[in-house]
Amino acid sequence: MLNNLLAKSSTPFFYDQHKPTIADYFVFYAFTLAKDFHSALLPTEEDSEALRKFEQVMRERPALVKYFSEGRLFDRFSGSPTEQEYRAKIAATKV
Repeated sequence: MLNNLLAKSSTPFFYDQHKPTIADYFVFYAFTLAKDFHSALLPTEEDSEALRKFEQVMRERPALVKYFSEGRLFDRFSGSPTEQEYRAKIAATKV
C-alpha cells in the first residue's frame, strides 16, 4: 500500500510534496528498521521498488547523512526488557 501510494507521487516524497513531511520521516524510519530486523518483514522486491528509491533519496538528505554517520538511529521496536531475545529469534527465522 505505501509503495503504491509513493509510486503515484510526482515527487520523491509522499503526497506530491517537494520536501519531506513527518509522514515521510515516519515511513523512512519504519522501513529502515524493518529492513534491518528481517527481510520477512518487507514486501517483495517488486512490491517495494518505490520504497527503496524513497529510502535512497532520504538517506542523501544532509541532516540524515549526519544522523547515520554519527550512529544515532534508535534501533528498538519497544522498551521491553526481553527485546534482544525476541530480535534474536526473528533473526534466526528462515524465510
